[in-house]
Amino acid sequence: MYLMRGMAALAMGLVVVSCNKASFDEGAYQKAKEQESQEQFVNNVMGGQQIDPNQTWSTTNPMDVSVTASKTGVLKVYTANPIGNRTASLYTVNVTKGQNVAFTVACPSNLTNLYVAVMNEKGQIIDMTTIDAKAEKAEVDMNMPTENTRAVVSRRAATAPAQPTFSGRPTMPTIYKNTLAEAQAAGALNAKNGIANNGTYYIEGASYTNVWGIDVQNTPLTMYFDGNVHFGGNNYQNGGTAFCVTTGSTLKLESIRNGLVIYLAPNATLDLTNIEWAKLQNSNSAIYMNAGSRILAKKLCLVNGVTILNAGGTISCSDYLELDNQTLLYNEGTVECTNTNTGSNCGIYIHNTDAELVNRGTVTSKSTLILAGGGHFYNDEPGITNVTGLTEIQNESDKWMNDGVYTSGTFKCTDTQKVYNNCRLTVTGKFTMAGSASNFVLNGDASVICDSFEWNSDNYFFLGSNSILSVANELKSNNGNWEYGFYQSGDNYSVISAKSITTDYPNSQWRAWYSGKIYVDTDSHFDFVAMNQTQKNIYYTDDVVFTKKQGTASVGWKESKCKPAYGTPDNGDDGGDDGGDDDPIMYYYYAFEDLGAIGDFDFNDVVLRLSAPENGISTVQLCAAGGTLPVQVVYNDANVGREVHTEFGVDVSTMVNTGYETKAFVTLGTVTIAADADMANLPFGIVVTGNDGSSVKVTREVEHTGTAPLMIVVSGYDTGDDAGKWFWARERVNISIAYPQFGAWGADVENNTNWYWNYTDDKVWKY
Repeated sequence: MYLMRGMAALAMGLVVVSCNKASFDEGAYQKAKEQESQEQFVNNVMGGQQIDPNQTWSTTNPMDVSVTASKTGVLKVYTANPIGNRTASLYTVNVTKGQNVAFTVACPSNLTNLYVAVMNEKGQIIDMTTIDAKAEKAEVDMNMPTENTRAVVSRRAATAPAQPTFSGRPTMPTIYKNTLAEAQAAGALNAKNGIANNGTYYIEGASYTNVWGIDVQNTPLTMYFDGNVHFGGNNYQNGGTAFCVTTGSTLKLESIRNGLVIYLAPNATLDLTNIEWAKLQNSNSAIYMNAGSRILAKKLCLVNGVTILNAGGTISCSDYLELDNQTLLYNEGTVECTNTNTGSNCGIYIHNTDAELVNRGTVTSKSTLILAGGGHFYNDEPGITNVTGLTEIQNESDKWMNDGVYTSGTFKCTDTQKVYNNCRLTVTGKFTMAGSASNFVLNGDASVICDSFEWNSDNYFFLGSNSILSVANELKSNNGNWEYGFYQSGDNYSVISAKSITTDYPNSQWRAWYSGKIYVDTDSHFDFVAMNQTQKNIYYTDDVVFTKKQGTASVGWKESKCKPAYGTPDNGDDGGDDGGDDDPIMYYYYAFEDLGAIGDFDFNDVVLRLSAPENGISTVQLCAAGGTLPVQVVYNDANVGREVHTEFGVDVSTMVNTGYETKAFVTLGTVTIAADADMANLPFGIVVTGNDGSSVKVTREVEHTGTAPLMIVVSGYDTGDDAGKWFWARERVNISIAYPQFGAWGADVENNTNWYWNYTDDKVWKY
């Protein structure tokens, strides 16, 4: 009678206590103890609260899902965003592009969203969307947002700007001599005897240490300085005047004028430190520096067509270096600005039309490097540039390009159109895309390495084949309009790698835009949200692949001058990883009371777990046997395995995995799960044999809604190190002691739905 008509009464009428089941009387409890059992459960487990009439004693709700796949791969339904989370899949099925699959998932009732993803063979995400976990059914066409937006994008496709060009190397003049002897041999005269127009003269430091009264206003005039000469007074220079400092000599000036050409022989020094603001201007002015030569200045300003060729020397400014309007500083040596302050009149400032610095040596600014109003900067191979503070390109007519190695504290593009990185750019702080429709081009086999990346307004970031944007921490993307975002071109994949990818506006359209062959490689990406069938908060083309863990894109790049090492070789097929750790398995736990003599309500007399379906197959495992009566697991009235204690290899009086004997879980076999089956309501049960030989069957089919249960079904934990697991109560521990919120959930099925996440640590059995 217990197997059919009596099952409803059995669910609410039996006193279920303790696990020391020494005796069993088949008929004693059926009627006499119905009320007592109900009262004991309400008092001992519910704390006096009445059971919610809608309580089914399952932590899940069934949801009917229909998905039309946009890609061929493995479709998975996740409990949390699989990017950056160790999260278990509720359902797994192979799909082909355009195929519709329909199935039922047992959705944990504490969730608000489910994530539907299609994976490639490496376990990386090639398509993903979200669905409302509170809905009874969901219909998803993964083609529609992509197809509709692609039509718009094809009409407005962004293209990278042309690579900018820069000035070539100026010609070093050969008319000037490097030594005094050479100058004298060429006809140079001693200036102490007087000077005349169009003449060539010299001043020796040995006889003229301080020279104040020589008038050099006549032009053209060539003056050689030999030794250590302090040249001052009321002199001025007009077009055609040349000062030549001989090898190893030093010229210290008190003023510097228009139209002056300065030639520094090897190891010569031009000392401008007595001039508060040394300004050299007009197209007749130039400075030519040979190897080992030096310019020492506080503030050095080049204006209106001035050229400096530094062929292996050092330009050292203690405060400020300014290039203004059609000037050129071509550096093959060292340029350094040692001022550590920030703001105006600090660092290196390149501004106005065609003001240009080309570096093939070393440029160092302890402060900033700023381009504005048409300034140009080119860090050419083998150039090295180090900026302690901010590098900023402020204007659409500015040109900045790096073919060498460039390091900056922060880096900012504002309204830029001609910014090109062809090698390695390292930003120790934040990289910022600002302004409106700014461009940044990261060419093939090059890299940008930064601590953080912030995208403000609508801008473009172009990537070439095998390039990498590597962000140590947060990449924040706040695009908001069509087409603006990351664009990749070329045959091979590029990588955008960040610890996390976030946005300030997760529920607004197109906050991130990925187009082309891009690995989006991150530990955490803001959730995918579809506002409707044509608008999402994230756009990505068919080629885009999302990894679930930073550092696992399928590329393996060795360290080079232009790129950091990336990826760990796997099986040698492409040099990349296989997408990180495998997903944990989601299990559904069927926890039974076996109708023994004393009711302790620990729900560990038999614990089974069923894996979430994978292509319609679920594995059945025996996890615990906390009772001491013979028990047989059944499925649709058919025995599954042997008696549970026998399966564990112990005597029937031995309790397993509840706090005494520890055994490995036993796989009892697999079952085929229908697509519309609810994992929380499968026909699993137990048949308990009493000491007198009678038996009782407890299954999910017993009427249990709103009454004291003989069995509960608990889904595994959604995420984290224990994803897929559930920890049942230890032996003789009331489940409401192990899980303090269990009673409140029993009284109100809509609240405390995550009760099984909140356990008392020493009251549950962990594994």
